[in-house]
Amino acid sequence: ITHFTDSCKWRITGEIDQNPSKNNNRLKLILRVEALEKDDRSFSVTGKIRVTVLGDIPELYVGDRISFISKIRSIINRVNNHI
Repeated sequence: ITHFTDSCKWRITGEIDQNPSKNNNRLKLILRVEALEKDDRSFSVTGKIRVTVLGDIPELYVGDRISFISKIRSIINRVNNHI
């Protein structure tokens, strides 16, 4: 997955790895990614990403396979540097 971050939008396909958590109109889940596709290119990949879904959210469960189009952003390490 890390080789495909911060570039274009991909069709991301994978399986939900943990129970999604819902808070207001936001759903967070961990997805075990299986494939990335764009135009006529397809890549089998391994790795997990955290997905946040906003708005009208369907019921999703561990083991569900989902597919959507999005960018994959790099992890940002936010450290509190206050002394």
